[in-house]
Amino acid sequence: MDVRIVVEVDGKKVSEIIESVETLDAMALELRVEELKKRAGRAVLDSGFTQLGESLVRPHCCGRPMRNRGRRVRTVMSHSGEVTYERTRYRCRECQCWQTPADAVVCCGSHRMTRLLGRNASQLASIEPFAQLEQLMADQHGVYLGHDTLWHLALDVGGALEKLRLAEVELRQLHPWTAENAPRPPVSPQRIYISCDGILYGTNETESNAQQPGVNQQKWRQMRPPQAVCGCARLRRAPRQRCETTRSRAAPWWHKQMTWGQEDDDLSFGMSLYALACRCGFHQAQEKIFLSDGADWCWSIQQEHFCEASGVLDWYHASQHVWECAKALFGSDSTAAQDWAQRLVRCRRQRSAATVGATSNQP
Repeated sequence: MDVRIVVEVDGKKVSEIIESVETLDAMALELRVEELKKRAGRAVLDSGFTQLGESLVRPHCCGRPMRNRGRRVRTVMSHSGEVTYERTRYRCRECQCWQTPADAVVCCGSHRMTRLLGRNASQLASIEPFAQLEQLMADQHGVYLGHDTLWHLALDVGGALEKLRLAEVELRQLHPWTAENAPRPPVSPQRIYISCDGILYGTNETESNAQQPGVNQQKWRQMRPPQAVCGCARLRRAPRQRCETTRSRAAPWWHKQMTWGQEDDDLSFGMSLYALACRCGFHQAQEKIFLSDGADWCWSIQQEHFCEASGVLDWYHASQHVWECAKALFGSDSTAAQDWAQRLVRCRRQRSAATVGATSNQP
């Protein structure tokens, strides 16, 4: 199969790709097509980034326009591979500092990668073990970034976000939100859920393995919490309300947002969680529910910032406590413990407090 791709930018031909593609293997064909897409993308980005740099106005410093010190070529990594573009560098006449406006809009901070690639790598780093990140970027995005590059990117992006979070915490401490001055959400929810928890995340550090002396393993730390549902609002429509377009019963509307905090920093984390809840409609909600795993620090946040909300122990941890109690009463491997726990969990699932209380008194 012969393929010919002509790339034109503003009517000018910038690249022509002519390839013979094998069609006997479906996966090989698809991989080859992805490579062709990247080659075309590089041609467009080369021209696009150069034009973008030319459209930017001359920066000012020390009250005066900066001096044009000529154009330089820079190569950055993108989802399409390495991209080369020209940009103008400027220098201040007074303080002698340099600025390159095009780099500020193309690159992810000071890193030689595009903002889109930096964003996707940072997102992947927040949900996957860091030791696997280099291979995952290659497998999922077809981009090869070194371990050190990814490590410094995660530090810079995470540090910048943490500064923004702490700045908002300081602002909210000086000017706290109340029901009167809190921002109004796009849709006021009938019910809102707030939850906080701590999660473990893999670091770039190692520690000794207690199970295998002399062997090091990846070190894990606790964070609060990029993965927990910290702000969630559900708008419940009337049961008989129907959508005008589909004439079917409208589904509940969900809106989910998240925030985070550091270990042993309950003060700033609680304030960040409260600010997030306000933006999700905490003060406008008719029903407020605070979900927790039962940890003391979670209930402390609930008492300080969400005393209006009903405190609820989440289902997983509530069931876990039931099983621990059953094992303590009847033995960890006994049939009686299993029957007692299953019966009690079924009662809890049916939301019958009276039934749970009666059953719990019967061994």
